[in-house]
Amino acid sequence: IPGIRTDGEYRLEASKEGWCFQGDRSPRIRAGDDRLIRAYRSTRLDVEIVGREPPPIDAWIRLGETDEAGEFVARIGYRWNCSMAHPLVVPSEYAWGRLATATESSEVIPLALEPGGEARVTFALHPRRRVAVHVEGAVDLPLLGFSAGLAPAGAADGEYPEFSVVNELSASGETTLFVNEAGSYDVALVRGWPEILDRQRVEIGDGDLVEVHFAAPRLDPSQFAIVRSYGPRGQVLRSLSYQVTLSSPSGDDTITPQSQPRPDGGTWLDLRGDGQEESEPGPTRTLTVVSPRYGRATVPVPPGAPAEIDVHFSEPAFVDVDVRGELPSSVRNRLVVELANVTESRYSVFADASRVLGGRDRVRLGPVAPGAHQITAKLVSRFVDRPLARYPVEVVSGDNTIEISIPPLHRLVVRVPEGVTTVTASPPSGHRFVPFGGFGSEARVLGGEATFTLLPAETYTIRAEGREGEMTVDLSSDRTVDFMPSVRDCLKVSIEDAGGWLARWGFRDGDRIVSLAGRELTPETVRFAEFLFSTRGTKELEVIRNGERIPLTVQIDHIVDDLSTLGGSFEPSFR
Repeated sequence: IPGIRTDGEYRLEASKEGWCFQGDRSPRIRAGDDRLIRAYRSTRLDVEIVGREPPPIDAWIRLGETDEAGEFVARIGYRWNCSMAHPLVVPSEYAWGRLATATESSEVIPLALEPGGEARVTFALHPRRRVAVHVEGAVDLPLLGFSAGLAPAGAADGEYPEFSVVNELSASGETTLFVNEAGSYDVALVRGWPEILDRQRVEIGDGDLVEVHFAAPRLDPSQFAIVRSYGPRGQVLRSLSYQVTLSSPSGDDTITPQSQPRPDGGTWLDLRGDGQEESEPGPTRTLTVVSPRYGRATVPVPPGAPAEIDVHFSEPAFVDVDVRGELPSSVRNRLVVELANVTESRYSVFADASRVLGGRDRVRLGPVAPGAHQITAKLVSRFVDRPLARYPVEVVSGDNTIEISIPPLHRLVVRVPEGVTTVTASPPSGHRFVPFGGFGSEARVLGGEATFTLLPAETYTIRAEGREGEMTVDLSSDRTVDFMPSVRDCLKVSIEDAGGWLARWGFRDGDRIVSLAGRELTPETVRFAEFLFSTRGTKELEVIRNGERIPLTVQIDHIVDDLSTLGGSFEPSFR
């Protein structure tokens, strides 16, 4: 489909009578999509429901086929409600169908769908078969993160079943599972995902209720906490959200814990999170509590079984941010100003408050907790999240006013040889922004030119699809450049430890290896050249040192098994 805009989203419509798209009556497409969209001969299907007065407000119609064993296999689904006055347009190739609500279902019935024609089908609803699940015995801790799953029987011991229904357990350890077909099923008690604690096999016949009882699981009290939150005047706070940061030698991990209110105004928290492995108890955990009125508070989780945590909020801060800079309307409508708390954890990346600038010059952010924050101005759209400026600030309780300046944004045009279709522009950090609507770091080539807009002043690395090498461009104003790449055809040596093997072999920091055993390195061979230093023997090299090309003989008598003893590194680079 040629001629569509790169910043547009389009719907495909099957305008020819008697045709439709499977799964989506109007598939959405964007420039650059490469996908297969199939059109099908269709039938206009008029639906009637009996056995239920009034008719259900919300139901699903599943169409499909039967397998070799005669079992119904759903292939496509349509939401249906009693207020629909028009027929459904469905693919004609399906011969079987079923209608179901949350509590009722019809039998699987044959369909007679003529391509390009009309059909009427009547579904008779009856109560769906139910499996009532109960957890028996004394439960001292809340059953947070526990679910019951239902799967057709057949999974062997140790094999994970294919659950067709999964429901969370209530605080009292109960739930109800609905099933359409009679037969043999496995009912499992599940914590998180995919930890199966217990399972039982049941036979579901024509009766509409089967009861399953599980013994109460043993829970580790150290994985729970009781949190009580108070406002500035000592009032009990509710309707809060929680995050737990788990610190370990391998790094930090932020989870959203399961929670359950307590009668005394506190909250139970499962510090494992949903589907997390057991974590180390004690001081390696911190809790972040977010109040919609008072902002964010972070406290350590003390050791205990369970841990008891009191969180006290102070009077909140509000920040008026004045934005300065010549900004076109296309930037203003995508410019988001956000305020994020600066904490000890480098993983606190969630903004406390944010707002789109739009047609204003000032945005008001808050409430947030007083303390050290960072204001970030960034371009945001469906596919782009690009920071333009960051400002560290200290805010106090009450009103604060802060002025920030948005740097000028520039246009870069890259002229490329014939045959190149895509060009990328990346900052030195290597972070590549996702393309969207002409601003971003990837652009389509039109008329031999790739155009980037709304780029902040920076040094960019330019690469062209299908071409070797890259070039750097210092962008401090609007520029037009020809793509003249350099190639990575040497190994740059970086010395970090004068006692390491690289220094002992005679290398100096900044050396560029350009030849090995009399052969010039090329972009194809440079990536493999460093492996020659993992074998013993004499290596005849040529390096560029201080602008001069000199020979170097390296005698390797020791195989380096521990890379940390190299005292540096090799990196493909430019001559």
